[in-house]
Amino acid sequence: MSGDGPALSTRQASAQDRRRQPRLLVVSNGTGEDLIAARILREVPGVEVTAFPLVGAGRAYPPEVPRLGPQADLPSGGFGFRDDLRGVWGDLRAGALGLVRAQRRALRAAGRGDGAGARAGADLVLAVGDIYALWMALAVGTPVALVATADTVLARRPSLLHLVLLRRARHVFARDEATAGWLAARGVAASAPGNVMVDCLEEAPADFTLPPEVPVVALLPGSRKDAAGNAALLARVTARVAGARPEVHFLLALAPTVDADAVLAGLETGASGLSAFGQGAAASEGSRPARIQLTRTFTAAAARAEVVVGLAGTANEQAAALGRPVVAFPGSGAQYTPRFMALQSRVLGEALVPTSSPEAAAAAVLRLLGDPEERARRGEAGRHRMGPPGAAPRIAAWLRERLLGSKP
Repeated sequence: MSGDGPALSTRQASAQDRRRQPRLLVVSNGTGEDLIAARILREVPGVEVTAFPLVGAGRAYPPEVPRLGPQADLPSGGFGFRDDLRGVWGDLRAGALGLVRAQRRALRAAGRGDGAGARAGADLVLAVGDIYALWMALAVGTPVALVATADTVLARRPSLLHLVLLRRARHVFARDEATAGWLAARGVAASAPGNVMVDCLEEAPADFTLPPEVPVVALLPGSRKDAAGNAALLARVTARVAGARPEVHFLLALAPTVDADAVLAGLETGASGLSAFGQGAAASEGSRPARIQLTRTFTAAAARAEVVVGLAGTANEQAAALGRPVVAFPGSGAQYTPRFMALQSRVLGEALVPTSSPEAAAAAVLRLLGDPEERARRGEAGRHRMGPPGAAPRIAAWLRERLLGSKP
C-alpha cells in the first residue's frame, strides 16, 4: 500500500491541474488603461484573472478581480517622462526607482505563483498601455500580449529599443491598421482589431435637465492629480465663452479617480470674479452666468455637447470617437503637456484643435459654436481616426483561444 502513495498523489495532482482555470495576469498603467482592460475581461469568462495596476488603485477593475501591488502616489501622477526633467526629478525624489524595483519583484513573484496576493503562477500576461507596460509585464517571465493604447505611427514611429521589446511580445494589438502594418513589416506579430476605447463608450444616457436648444460645452479636466489645477484653467475658458454666449451650459465630466471637492476648489481658484459653484450650480462674472454642472457620466456629457474642451488623454480621444471636436491647451501639470498635445494632435488630426492658453481655447470654442459645418467636419475626422467598435471581443477571442483552447 505504501508504494502506491506517491503515484496516487501524482495522479491526483495531475487531475487538479487539468481542472484548474487558466490564469491571466493583466498589467495596466493608467486609469484609461484600467477601463480598457476591464472591458476586455468582460469577454473572457472561465479564466482566473489577477490585475496589476502600475498606476493608481485599479478601481475600474471588477471588485471580484484581485489586485496586486505595490502602487504609490508619485508627484507627476505617472507622467513625469512626458515633458521635461522637472517631473522626472520630482518622481525620483519621491522614490520612483524604488517603486519600479518593487513592482518588478512583485511581477516576477506573480509569474512564479508566490508573493503577497499571488495565488498561482500566470499562464499568460496581458499588458494594456504603452511600451512601459510591456517592459514591466515581461518581468513576469510568461508569454505577454500587448494592447497598445497610446503608440501609433500616426504620431511617431517606435525607436529601435521599442522594437526590440515589441518583438518579445507574443502579439501586439495595435490601435490602427497603419501601425499594425508597420510593425508586422519589422518582425512584430501585430494586428489591428480596432480601438477598445470606442468599446468603452457604453454609459447609460443621463438627464441633465437641459432643453434641447441649449448649446453645451463639455469640460474634461483629466483623470489624475492635475484635475484640480486643470479645472482652474477651464474656469477661465467658461468665463470667456459665457461672456460672449451667456446661454451656453457647461458639463464638467469627472473621472472616477478624481475628487469632486478638489475640482470645485480648483474652479473657485480659477474663476476670478465667479461665485456660487456647486453640483449643477451657476457661476457668474458680472451679470453673465457660466453654468457649470458636474457629472460622472462622461459618455452622456460628451454626446450632449457640441464642443469638448479637454485636458485628458483617453477621454479626449473617446470624445473624438463620438464625433465631437476637441479643443485643447497645455494643462497645469504633467498629464497634458505641450509635447503630449502635439502627439495627440497628430493622432486625432482635425478632430483636435490645439491652442496655447485658456483664452485661445475660448476663442476656438466660440468659433466652433458658430460654425456647424466646421464642427461636422472635425467630428467626422475624429470618428475616422478612432475607428469602429468591436476590438474588445476580438482581443478576448484571441485570449480565449490561448487560454481555453476555444477558437474565435
